Amino acid sequence: MRRMRALSSYYRCAIDEHAFDNIDAQKAWMLGYLWADGSLQLPLRYAGHRFMIGSIDQWIPQMFKTILKSGHSIHEVQRVHLGPRWHNFFRFEPDGLRYLGPKLESMGMARLKPMRTPPTSLPQELVRDFIRGIFDADGYVGKDGTAQACISGHNPMLSWIRNYLDGRIKPASNGAKCFVLWNTTQKGVVDWYNYLYYPGCICLERKRLKFIEIKDRYISKI
Repeated sequence: MRRMRALSSYYRCAIDEHAFDNIDAQKAWMLGYLWADGSLQLPLRYAGHRFMIGSIDQWIPQMFKTILKSGHSIHEVQRVHLGPRWHNFFRFEPDGLRYLGPKLESMGMARLKPMRTPPTSLPQELVRDFIRGIFDADGYVGKDGTAQACISGHNPMLSWIRNYLDGRIKPASNGAKCFVLWNTTQKGVVDWYNYLYYPGCICLERKRLKFIEIKDRYISKI
């Protein structure tokens, strides 16, 4: 009985587990965001995997819910302090993924983040959408108004990203057990922008605008 009650949420919630069988630019961005900031678990009490994606931007978990045609709810779970303000935090956590969970693992999304690898079978033309999703989840640009861009993460992901975005990899300075791909040159920041963005692409608009601010400030000096 206890196991049946634990599994009941899966049977109540519909979900399209084949939604990522065919990848387009939008789904490549979503996978990048999920690789960088999502979690993948295999709890014993569920008949399948469970993943979680959370953000202060409600449209991001809502996009996952819509693409997956999921009956799972989005929960406002806590408030987080980012910069000068507190923000609401929204979480989407579908479970019972008997097909999609193993598929994500086979693509390279290991349950342990340091073990994650670039997704297999990702078309070359969608790589920058995937990397932009990683940047939107775990990157920043223009800290303190300077020409710098950074993505945090682990190897081998950062080493793979460096094939497309120039920079050096170094240990994170905040004590976290991770690394950063770092570019502090004016030309490098402009090159990152030109690679990551194109008209109509899916992105976190505030980061794109920050890129433009920094790019416009320094581009005349290159």
